[in-house]
This record gives sequence, structure tokens and C-alpha cells, in this order.
Amino acid sequence: MSRRAVVLTVIIISGLLLTVAASAGADFLPFAANRVMPNVYAGPLELEGMNREQGVMKLLELEDRLQEKTVTLKVQEEHKELPLESVDLDLKEQVIMDRALRVGRTGPIWERWNASLRTRHDVTRIPLDVSLNRDKLQREVDSLLADNIRQPVNATFRITPGDEIEIIPGEEGLRVDHEALYDEITGVVAKGTAPYQVEVSLQSVSPKHTVDSIKAMGIKGLLSSYTTKFDPDQVGRTYNVRVAAAALDGLMVAPGEEVSFNDVVGPRSTEAGYKNAKIILNNEFVDGLGGGVCQVSSTLYNAVLLADLNVTERNPHSLPVGYVPIGRDATVSYGYLDFSFKNNHDSYILIKSKAGYNSLTFKLYGNTDYKKNVTVNSWVTRVLEPEVVYEDDPNLEKGEEIVKQEGIKGYKTAGEITIITRDGKKTTKPLPESVYHPQKEIIAVGTKESKPTIEIPEDKDVKAPAAPEEPEDEAPAGEPETGDQNQEASGEDELNEENRESTSENEPAEEVTGDDPPGDNRPGENTGENGGEITPEDNSPEEDTKLENEIERQPGERE
Repeated sequence: MSRRAVVLTVIIISGLLLTVAASAGADFLPFAANRVMPNVYAGPLELEGMNREQGVMKLLELEDRLQEKTVTLKVQEEHKELPLESVDLDLKEQVIMDRALRVGRTGPIWERWNASLRTRHDVTRIPLDVSLNRDKLQREVDSLLADNIRQPVNATFRITPGDEIEIIPGEEGLRVDHEALYDEITGVVAKGTAPYQVEVSLQSVSPKHTVDSIKAMGIKGLLSSYTTKFDPDQVGRTYNVRVAAAALDGLMVAPGEEVSFNDVVGPRSTEAGYKNAKIILNNEFVDGLGGGVCQVSSTLYNAVLLADLNVTERNPHSLPVGYVPIGRDATVSYGYLDFSFKNNHDSYILIKSKAGYNSLTFKLYGNTDYKKNVTVNSWVTRVLEPEVVYEDDPNLEKGEEIVKQEGIKGYKTAGEITIITRDGKKTTKPLPESVYHPQKEIIAVGTKESKPTIEIPEDKDVKAPAAPEEPEDEAPAGEPETGDQNQEASGEDELNEENRESTSENEPAEEVTGDDPPGDNRPGENTGENGGEITPEDNSPEEDTKLENEIERQPGERE
């Protein structure tokens, strides 16, 4: 065929194609611009001839119908129904309409022509674009399958009465693969045809801590133990001891980890449950919130020393305490003073605490393969005598002295830790020096001037006593008195003597001691041991003078 003939053939064929395309365009004129081609479906919904707005309205109606449906979950031969409304099913209407309007309108002209021809005879289905609320889906599924899923159980250990470690194996769990289930549910719903049913596969979940991981911690037995005593009748203090000890019970300390007492126990506040009890403040015992917590830190401190752990911070009290040997206490104050230590072993350390009726015990467990024999000793290196301070007291008689505050001796202490390894190697290291300040003794000295005589008020009219009257009838001189009169007088004297003895035996005189409050030891008005008062009306002037002299002779007397 000549070149001219070939060119002519191409022109003719192109003309025919353009003619067919034009006729096809005229045939599909209603769908040419913004309407969906024939036989186009979105799920079960036919969209033929619809523009965007019409298609969106139809899809919203379909969404409402789908939300009334349920999806059947098949798991372990059981069937559970999941309402789609409960997981916020949502159709992406705009996305679906974009896909529907592109049918027959993409690609070269001959591809579009072929697509337009197919739509006359074949159905084109566009999958629904479905989304679910993932969080709600997970909660709903976990609730429906609560009997089919289970959490893994970590391996753990328990402490036997003989302080040995017994490992308890863990258990594998079962869980739902929520990502896979999400895809399966949305895929089934996107087809738009019932039944909506999926099969749920459960995955096994290993516990975080297994027998092997527990063994790797290296906790094999008891390293150290220390016990202190407390008075259970001090209710507030006992309660504080129990609260602080409970915060430390079960604490696991990794190798190289440092433990801060204040960080673990937390602030000593009423919100945390602490009560008022005795604390040391400015070298004095006073009531304060959280009293007794220092016994917890001091007991733990001694257990830490006996386990040969590295103490990084420790502070002594300002005054000696009675629940641990001197030089072996550890005071704490949240935000100011802390007790901390570091696990310098290659294995984990487990801290266990137990507050009994009147005792507190800390036990530290670890790797007993390298357990050492540790002893701790402390002693006083110097006694610090208390300062004696005299304070004037205008309520006490001049020269009288009363001890208002007993002095307490202070101490300087030293100590050492002796460590013997299993191969017999012995080492010693010193304990840090502790200084306990003495508490000064305060003596009140009277400055009140005593009055040697009793002053009579000027407005009193003092009269001389009247002269005695002579008896009218006297017995004649030389005439003796009768026996009856002598007997009567004698009887009266005996009766008076008996009354005096009875009063002395049944009403003992009140004691006046130097322990009475300052200002109360005034002649004529004194408080005794039992609270009775001695007043001028109870004593003759001679007895008043005798009482004043007795008080002056016994300044500062104490029980």
C-alpha cells in the first residue's frame, strides 16, 4: 500500500472514532458533567444519574440504616453481637461521591469511551468508606469478650517463714488483636451486604516477669534484719510509724539504684494520714505532725548497715533517742533532712517492713551467695555537760530556787562496722561521728521580798483587851475544892486531849514542796500534793509564823 493510501486510511479511522465518540457523548449527555454514570452503586445504594448533593443525601440515609445493624463476633465457638451504633459508625459521603463521579471520566478518550460502554451492561460497585471509633470499639469488644480474654499473670516469689525465697510461675494471657478486628469489621460493613459477621482470633500474651526474669534478679534469701520497739499507748506516734513503714514495704531496689526515704514515704501531712506526736525541734521535744517517722528511718538505717549497703546521706538527731543505740539513728525532715542509700550489690534488693503490736522490723533480701557477716558498734567519745541558766522569777520568795527544766547531757559518739566475708577476710570502716547537743538546765531564782511582820491596815480600829473580871463567889480561904470538881476538870482535859489526837490522826497537815508551780507558794495560801489549801483561818498566829519559817528554811525542795 502506498504512503498516500496509509495516510488516507488513518484519517478515515480517526473520523469514525470521533463520530462514535460524539454520538456516545450525545447519548450520555445527562451524565456527562456532574452526574453519576448508569449502573454505579455504593455498597447496596444505586447512584445512577445523581449529582453530588443527591448522592450525599442518599448516603446519609444509608448510614442511619447501618447504625441500626449489628456485627456478629465469633470467638471460641461463641457468638457476640456488636451494635454498630455503639462504636460511632461513620460513612465518608464526600469520598464515596468523588469515586462515583469519576467512573467513566478518567484516562484517555478511548478508555472513557470503553468505560461508558461497560456501564450500559455491567454494574460498577464502589466500596463504602467506613470508619469506627477505635477507643469505643476496643472497650466494647473487651467488655463483650470479657470471659474469653485474660490478663497475663507475672511470675513472682514469696518469702517462707524461714526467710527463704520461693518463685511462683506466671501465666500467659489472651487478648484481642484490635487492629486486625477493626479492618475486618470495616471491610464487612463496606461491602454493604448482610450478614455482617467476623471471626475474632485471640493472641497469647506473655507476662512481663517470667520465672527466668525473677531468677535473674538474684534475690535468694535474707541479708539483714533489724527491730526496734515502741510504746503502743502513744496512739498518734504508733499510727505514724505504721503509715511510714507501709510505704517502704515491698520496695524493689535495682543494682546501682539510690533510694531516698523522703521520696518513697512522701510528705508527712494530714492529707497523707499523719497525726501529731512528739518530735525534736530546736533541741526540744515538742508536739508535731508525723512524730515517730524518724524511728522508721533509723530502723531501716541499721538494716542497711547490716546488709553492707552504701549510705549516701544520714543525719543524727540533735538529742539522743532511746529506740536505737547511740550514734545509730537517722533523722529525717521532708524537704530538709533525708536518709538515702545506694544498692552497691550486683543483684536486686527487696525491702520488707512489718509493724507489730509494739515493734518495727525491717528485713532486706538479696543474693545470699555473697552474704557477709556484718557487725556494728558505737560508743560515746565525750560527754557534754548541760549549761545551767538562772532566771529571775518575781513570783518566788527571794532566795528560793526551782528547777524549771531538767538539764540533759549531750554526747559525741563514734563507731565502726566490721565485715567478714565468706572466705574469712575481715575489714572495718568507721561510722560517721554523731553529736547530740546538751539541753540546758533552767533554774528559777526568786526575787520577791518577804515581809517579816504582819502589817495591820490603817483603817482598822485596834482596841486594848478588857481587864479580866474578878469572880463574884469565891470559896472561903482554906476551904478545899470538892473531889467532884477535880474529877470534872480532869474529864474535860482528857476529852480535849482526845479531840486533839483524833484531829491529828484523821486530818494530816498538807505538804508544801518545791514542785508546786511558781507563784503558788505564798504563806497562808499553799497548794499541797492532794490539792488542799492551808489558810489563816485554819491555823493560829503561832502556827502561821511556824509555816512561814518552814518555807523559808526549805527553798527549792522537790519530790
